[in-house]
Amino acid sequence: MTTLLLFILVVPFYFAVTTIVHNAEQITAWTKALATLTLAGPPHWLHRIPPFGAQIANAWQQLAAAGPEQLSAYLSPLAKRLAVLFLRQVGNLGLLFVQFLLTVAIAGIFYANGETALAGVEAFIRRLIGPQGIFSRDSRRVEAGSAIRLEIS
Repeated sequence: MTTLLLFILVVPFYFAVTTIVHNAEQITAWTKALATLTLAGPPHWLHRIPPFGAQIANAWQQLAAAGPEQLSAYLSPLAKRLAVLFLRQVGNLGLLFVQFLLTVAIAGIFYANGETALAGVEAFIRRLIGPQGIFSRDSRRVEAGSAIRLEIS
């Protein structure tokens, strides 16, 4: 079961990384193509969009009239922001990966020896809340343990 939990994360992560690695040359070519990018004029129907069509068409026309250097100068700060955003998301993915591995490790411990883990958790809770706490009646513990066993099987 623990192996299946690991495959749920590792297989898609593997495919994502291999896709990026295999397309690294194409991604690099796209970034180099930004330096020579030229933009066509706006479509004729864009002016007719009621609220903002004329403004969008004028801005588009200004970008189309600009040379590749001006367009590259306009797009490079946006590309830097996009790169920073991408790196932040990769960092978040790394934290998610660590949290998932911890979850799988805890699940593996419970699958391997759940009764011992249950006894350890009960001892910890008894130490925190004293003898009159949650597990003062054995029937509650048996019911909870039965519910957990029923849910796992």
